[in-house]
Formats: sequence, C-alpha cells, structure tokens
Amino acid sequence: MKKTTLLGAVALALLATNSMNANAYVQPDQPGQGTWVYAYELADMSDVVNAGETGTYPNNHGVYVCADYYSLFSIYPGSYINGYCYSTFNSKAWSDPYHHWVLEQPEDPALKYSWTTFTGWLPNNSVIGGHEYGSVQYSFICRAQYYNDWVIGKYIPNHGCYLPYESKEHLYKTNFDVLVQPSTYAGVPPTPAPGPVLDGPTDTGDIMH
Repeated sequence: MKKTTLLGAVALALLATNSMNANAYVQPDQPGQGTWVYAYELADMSDVVNAGETGTYPNNHGVYVCADYYSLFSIYPGSYINGYCYSTFNSKAWSDPYHHWVLEQPEDPALKYSWTTFTGWLPNNSVIGGHEYGSVQYSFICRAQYYNDWVIGKYIPNHGCYLPYESKEHLYKTNFDVLVQPSTYAGVPPTPAPGPVLDGPTDTGDIMH
C-alpha cells in the first residue's frame, strides 16, 4: 500500500491552507493520485513519472520528476538524474543527493499523469509539484528541452517554467509542457499568458521565451 511521505504531509497541510480552489488541481499523495516516495527505496524507476532522456550525459540517463525542499514550507520540483535531484531556488540551480523524493504514477492506468503543451493558460488538472518560500502560491511540474536534454522544473503561474541547468535557473515563457492528469476534476480559471512571445534561448541561456 502506498504511504504518505513527509513531503505529502506538508503538501496536504499547504492544500488545506491555500486560498485557491483545491479541487481544480491534482494533488499527489491523495487517494487515486500518484505518490511521492524516497528514491533510494525503489528497486527501479519504472513507475516514476518520466520526462525523456538527457542527450549530453553519458549513457543517456532517464530524467524523472523529483522534488526537493529547503525548508518545510518551500518545496521545489525538478529533474532526477542518476541519483541527484536538480531544482531551482533563489535564481540558482541546486543538486541534492539526499533530501528529495520522486513521483510515482497513480496505480490506476487510466489516471496516469502525462505531459501537455503549454498554450498560454495553466492546463486543467495540472499536477501540483511544490510551494514557493514565503508564498501561498503553488508551483506546478513542467518540462522543456534545453538543447539535447529534457529538463524538469517548476511552473509558476504568470511567470513561466523555471528549469535547473548547469548551475543556473533558466526561464521558459513558451515552448514547454505541463504535467497533467486526465480526471473529472474541474478546470482551473484561465491564467493570462506571461509576457511577449519570442523564440529560442538568449545568449546567456538565462531566459527562454
């Protein structure tokens, strides 16, 4: 039987205190949902949400959804690659081999999470991935390709998809996906698309539009 981790307990506490309509979103560690588990407890990653593969790392390691924390009330989704969880905090990318979880798919195949293209609005049934420090706002799980690599990060409504890569935090405003679940939950109210729409990374690699 799946169990609720510390991350799940904290997330449920945040769910109870958050001012947004919780039924509009998908919250792991609730009945019928996916489960946050410690990566070291798993024999393999076959049931963990996958984003694709790296193209520049040796052996093309898989990229999986993880979450890391820097305090009990700041949890950041990111990329689990070869034993490390890479996430962004305070405008930097961080790697952690210890204090992180990975996200297992729901047991019901009909409810498995999948990726959908961001089209300017937060998609219906987006999966909550974390919580920003000092804020009541959820962050959601997103992914994008940075050159040859799939990278998982956090989507913050009205901002974009923040990705960890090479010790930096990179912001995508378009050309990224959001993790969702097919379900009967009500859709969230539309969120205005952030900023002007451009294409490609900047020369510094800090902001992608």
